[in-house]
Formats: sequence, C-alpha cells, structure tokens
Amino acid sequence: GQGSQSIGMLRDLACTFPEFLETLNQAERAFPTGQGLANLIYPHPAFTPEVREKQETNLRATNAAQPALGAVEVGCWKVLQRFGVGAGAFVGHSFGELTALFAAGV
Repeated sequence: GQGSQSIGMLRDLACTFPEFLETLNQAERAFPTGQGLANLIYPHPAFTPEVREKQETNLRATNAAQPALGAVEVGCWKVLQRFGVGAGAFVGHSFGELTALFAAGV
C-alpha cells in the first residue's frame, strides 16, 4: 500500500528484466509526473541528507507514490509470470489492492 514506497525499490529487477523496465515505461506514459517516474524511484545518488530527504519527499507525494508502487508491483508480477509463477488468489493492502486486481485479471 501507499507508504511502502522507497527510493531504489526493486532496482535489481529493473536492471535485469526487460518486462519490469517496460512496465515502468508504460506507467510513465500513463501517469506522467513531470519528473520522470523512473527518476523518482531511482534518482541519482544523494550525497547530502538534504538531497536524500528531497528525493524521499518527491516519491512520497501521492501523484508519484501511487503510480510508482503500481508500476513496480505490476513489474514484479510480470517477472514472476516469466518464470511460470501463478496464483489462485491475489491480495493487496491499500493501493496494493488495485495491483492485486490487475494481477487477477480484473
């Protein structure tokens, strides 16, 4: 759910699996933040506490947090599907309920 977003979340998946990165790109096109969704999730390294706090504040904003969470959750689901993982039921908390509905095909 919203509030669980963090700078760099699932970076390894974004760097390894094209379907994950494509999901981020699709989310950016659907929900433009003006700053680039991937840039909000994976900003340049911060070398001061002030810059780090600004980056975290930017990602916590609802207009960034919700598409960011949806994108990484759907991207993660697509990676799992790549390996043949399925599920009989899906659950989510708060905003994650929407991603669970997507994964369930609703």
